[in-house]
Amino acid sequence: MDGMHVGAEPGEFSDEFFPPPLDNPTGRSVARPQTNPFAALKDANTLPEGKITDEFIEVVNGHNLIPGLKLRHSGNRPDPALIDSDRQKPDAAFFRDADTPEDGKPHWIDQIIPVEFKRYDSHGTYLDPFHNSTFGSKTSKEEPDKRKQGRGQVTTYAEFVMAIQHRVAVFMLVVIGRYCRFVRWDRSGSLVTHLLDYYEQWELFCDILWRISTRSDVQLGCDPTAVRVLPGDEDYHKMDLAAVSRPTDIDHTVTDRPLRAGEIPDTSPGPDGQPKPTVFKYVRAQFFDSINAGWPRYCLSIPDGKETRKFLVSKPSFRATGLIGRGTRGYVALDCESGRFVWLKDAWRAQYLKVEQEGAVLKQLNNGNVPFIPTLVCHGDIEEQDTLTPDWWERQHAAAQPTPSKVDATPVDASAQPQPSSTSSSKRKRRVEDDEEDLPRPDGLPPSTHTLGSTCPLRRHRHYRLVVKEVGLPLSKFQHGRQLVEVVRDCVFAHSKAYALGIMHRDISGGNILILPTIVKVQRGVVIAYRGVLADWEMSKPINTGDDVDGPRQPERTATWQFISVAILNHPRTKTIEVCDELEAFFYVLLYYAIRYLRSNYHDVTIANFLDEFFDCYNIMDGKYTCGSAKLMAIQSGQLFAGKELKFTGPMDELVKTLLRWFSANYHVKAYESSTDSPAPLAPQPPADSFLSTDLLCPFEFDDGTQTDGSSEVSPVRTNVPTAQQFADAQAVAGHREMIALFSRMIPLPTWSREDNMGDQVPANWKVEDNKTFAQTLEVIPEEGSNKRPRLSPEIQAPLVVPPRPPVTPPPPGQTEQSEGNAPELEE
Repeated sequence: MDGMHVGAEPGEFSDEFFPPPLDNPTGRSVARPQTNPFAALKDANTLPEGKITDEFIEVVNGHNLIPGLKLRHSGNRPDPALIDSDRQKPDAAFFRDADTPEDGKPHWIDQIIPVEFKRYDSHGTYLDPFHNSTFGSKTSKEEPDKRKQGRGQVTTYAEFVMAIQHRVAVFMLVVIGRYCRFVRWDRSGSLVTHLLDYYEQWELFCDILWRISTRSDVQLGCDPTAVRVLPGDEDYHKMDLAAVSRPTDIDHTVTDRPLRAGEIPDTSPGPDGQPKPTVFKYVRAQFFDSINAGWPRYCLSIPDGKETRKFLVSKPSFRATGLIGRGTRGYVALDCESGRFVWLKDAWRAQYLKVEQEGAVLKQLNNGNVPFIPTLVCHGDIEEQDTLTPDWWERQHAAAQPTPSKVDATPVDASAQPQPSSTSSSKRKRRVEDDEEDLPRPDGLPPSTHTLGSTCPLRRHRHYRLVVKEVGLPLSKFQHGRQLVEVVRDCVFAHSKAYALGIMHRDISGGNILILPTIVKVQRGVVIAYRGVLADWEMSKPINTGDDVDGPRQPERTATWQFISVAILNHPRTKTIEVCDELEAFFYVLLYYAIRYLRSNYHDVTIANFLDEFFDCYNIMDGKYTCGSAKLMAIQSGQLFAGKELKFTGPMDELVKTLLRWFSANYHVKAYESSTDSPAPLAPQPPADSFLSTDLLCPFEFDDGTQTDGSSEVSPVRTNVPTAQQFADAQAVAGHREMIALFSRMIPLPTWSREDNMGDQVPANWKVEDNKTFAQTLEVIPEEGSNKRPRLSPEIQAPLVVPPRPPVTPPPPGQTEQSEGNAPELEE
């Protein structure tokens, strides 16, 4: 959140967000006492936090300064772990009178305005979380940790209110000794008022509190298109009924035999003329879990052309961590119209002129009969709900060059005030890796102004919802290696068909390749096949539209660091994404899941260390992020090596080696062409599906005795002039055809095993700090050193259409981590 704050005067802030009601245009509180109600807090700068909290709450409630709301302690005990796994304990919050708790718990579901209290200082360290918080640049390294922790703490609280409620914005009051700030958070950043002395300026403060009491929940940041569903409501009962398992629900794990007569679902037309829905057990189980997790239930409205459709949801199955950015949430939702389960994606999409809605892209792909992608149900922007923080930044910089501006131009000098001793706090402290998404641009990457129409460095977001028919499984749920290859192959095929329509996906990652159990008919009967679904087309872009000439569509290029090609990582500003870059990303997805889950000659800590070095590390060259050493070395050498060469059992070993050889040759040939300015002509390739029969769309049957030799003994020869084989290998990744053909040759081989999935082989207690020796095996030492993020992700879990939160590569030294699963951001 550093650098995402914009300053405002308290009066200006109040007039904008808490304007006086029409029947009292003066804005003066009708509840304002005749004398200063905060007289007892005159010396609040010398009081401990607990005393300030108690006195402040007593004054606000005792004088009824905010009629209709009550300020309550909420830091005594956390909410149940089922609701908040982090067990956070904010100091206090304002609640509506009807929802006011008395047990000292946070009750995150009902909070209207969270309130955080801080003592004035601790051993001379001023504890205001926003003191000298500078917009547009990183906080000084010398800033006291306690201030940074306090800022992270209030950010975390706002984030969770955004998560558990459906919010457009979150207002917060932060009290520091005798001073306070109002904060408004949205998905672009935060608007923070300058310090207000509530003792000296008690009349203004009381007027602001009273104005807040005249505001509705919607005016205080709640989303009007998300209506709470309460016990006793018809929709509440409907959700309970839908969550109850049925004898007809299908076990998706039965993939080793044909379905028996009683297991085959009835797909005859229902009352609506559509085939009766097939419900897999995992889908209903996810819905059951969501409504039994203690989270509130909502009815969400989503545009469908000129109509509006409604869907019932509760706890999201997937939630992106962090406050700033898209804030993606994914739900197994119940369609109020059809009664069917669907997948609902709620996000704040990038709001720029040339960025197309994901649903519009899906509609084009669906109309083009592209297989193995989500099926659009409905989608649309939500009432033009936009983030406002960038507007305030532009307002303040309208007549000046965009330079960093401090939140508080005249911060209080802590050294001039009394310095009482510090007190301890049991509150959860913000972890750096929890910050979300839009990583600050490395030095040397200036913001673009051509197509964005603004020099504002804050990203603009607009609220958006998308509903698709399919509810998928994360890729980590594959059962064996052959199945993993089939799923990836399906998605490469989908990519080829989309490319033929002129659309490039541009964010191939483990979270965007999903498994969809599907009922299919084969020679031996009806079976459940795991098919691939290439999801999340939010970052896709039309091919050859002139955009690259006109300028970028967004301030940063967004993709998932771990799976980006070496060429893009090393040349983020100049490299146009090509098919070979996307195919390389598919290869890295296959490699990641194969190493982590399949049997090989690597084990436990070696696997964890290798994944850390290969996928999570990066280098910094001239202030820019570049490819990590392990990935770069693999491409240069054509080998995967961690003390010994990586070897899988069965055909996976040959498949990985062949693909790595192809991509290694591709870089070797391009380097040669670049050095000689004499590109070797590559023969034009036919469309990706011209050589394929419809057999591609059929799953492999284990009892099929077909054998195909897909092997090759050719090894890359490292010379200045590429060999004929290297030219041929490079051509193999210039288009989709050869990669799909390779998968299709490998899948029928009889040497695959159903027992090669070993489960997650990264030790549960492994930490990145354990990886102290692996880097010493690397032969390529970058000029400015190699860097590692502070942890490896747990199992990547991501339902349909939602990217996961994969391992997040940290920013350069002195910058703060942020992520939503895409890190770092690279300029487009």
